[in-house]
Amino acid sequence: MSRLRIGHAGTGGWTHGVWPDLRCSDDFAISGEQVPSHERTILWAGGLGDGDFDPNPRTWLDAGWKTFMAALPELPPYSLIRPHWAHVVSDAMSARRLHTEASAMSVGLALSPASMLSPGMMADADEHLDRFFELAGEAALAVVLEDLSTQHLTPCPAGQGDLDGRRLGRLLDRHVPEAAPVIVLSEDEHAAKAWLGW
Repeated sequence: MSRLRIGHAGTGGWTHGVWPDLRCSDDFAISGEQVPSHERTILWAGGLGDGDFDPNPRTWLDAGWKTFMAALPELPPYSLIRPHWAHVVSDAMSARRLHTEASAMSVGLALSPASMLSPGMMADADEHLDRFFELAGEAALAVVLEDLSTQHLTPCPAGQGDLDGRRLGRLLDRHVPEAAPVIVLSEDEHAAKAWLGW
């Protein structure tokens, strides 16, 4: 099974944060159980803001977490949660908390480092990316990778933005389980591998 999957910008608009799900091309396991790819869905964590990606301080308090946990039993089986800096699962610590508290419900983590970078983190983006992988990489059952135009904080295909893809490749190799699929927004597999230095 190839670890690398290619995501395309037109797939449900997922690169812009409005996609409802993303299906992987091969089967992979959660909690030791093999799950067919057609049953696997990757979803945004969500928050308490007025819009889907509007920050609200209540999101990161007990009210946000309780609302999130109450919604998990309603998700499709074997769902993976994708973090976003404005959502209840927003950083490395909340990603680890998700892994600890939701795995019994067959819900896992799809680590998404670019979407976890807030505008205020961009000056020290490399340090934040290191922290995301060091603290939450081992909990990831999949990784969703995009490059990022830091001027506008918008996702873009691998190698067309400002993130250091080779650094991401090293962090993946060092901290993410080998079995976790890596879904990269890219023109093709060659471009994705070149960006990651694989």
